[in-house]
Amino acid sequence: MRNTILKMVSKGVISSDNANRLVNMKQNLDPVWKGIIRGYIDEKKLARFFEEEGYPVIYDEGTTSFKKDDIFKFFTPDVIAQYLVFPISYKKESRDIILGFLNAAHLDSVRQMIQHIFPDISTTYFHVPYSLFRRMVYKNFLFDMSKYASMMAGMDTAVKLAAEVKDGKGDLIQQLSGLSERLIYFTIENGSAVFRDESIINRFPLASLPTIRDGLQKHYLELSADTAVKLLSPTEKILLFTNMGIKRDDRIVVACGDKAEHFFILINPRGSKNEIERLFAPATAAPQARNPQAATELVADDVLKM
Repeated sequence: MRNTILKMVSKGVISSDNANRLVNMKQNLDPVWKGIIRGYIDEKKLARFFEEEGYPVIYDEGTTSFKKDDIFKFFTPDVIAQYLVFPISYKKESRDIILGFLNAAHLDSVRQMIQHIFPDISTTYFHVPYSLFRRMVYKNFLFDMSKYASMMAGMDTAVKLAAEVKDGKGDLIQQLSGLSERLIYFTIENGSAVFRDESIINRFPLASLPTIRDGLQKHYLELSADTAVKLLSPTEKILLFTNMGIKRDDRIVVACGDKAEHFFILINPRGSKNEIERLFAPATAAPQARNPQAATELVADDVLKM
């Protein structure tokens, strides 16, 4: 896998910085898949790369519907997600199955599995760009790769952050993760916004993040990545689009409580503004609001002193 990614760097498919990020990331998703999702890899450049490697590329799903041969039952969602391969057609007369793939690094493993289970069947491979791959997999196998990727990223983020955060915010992180496609947790350290992306620590001075600072002052700020480009500072563009891999069609929410020690960026939130703000309410509410009985006792004491 590492060699495949390094070869992509030499062919201009991915930058060396982003390649290092992918190689060092925890592999809950295939690195190439994750690279496409995060915007590190352009699927058109990837298709040209595999063409140069000698693989034909499918650019149009056509109108042919699948005939569900028994061999297709082998390709369950877990196999598709792990090996990024799915069957396109099977020719009984020649005993050949045509498979679409996203990452050629898995093909040797796929060949070995098929030869072990179906020893008289040969395999032919076509690269399928991710947007088409995802559509065909959903149409023919009812497997939503986008939802699967979001679920895996959400689970990984929630567990990782809940384990890292020691000040009782584990429940908040779990709930925010459930309301967004992806959650980024920032701490504010010595005037800088800091987040940890897998094994990499990212640090940006708050002074260079005017739009995000505005969100911190308001405690809630929602932006469309596409329309926010004109508002963002150069540093914010690097933070959001390069380091966090945000895409132009993503929605971004900056949210925090009253304490200026940490904040969150939610990518494509599923919850409303009220739902998200409500999660911060216990941390930001006045003591009297959290404990009405205590508030009554305070008033009574004041009256007795008068």
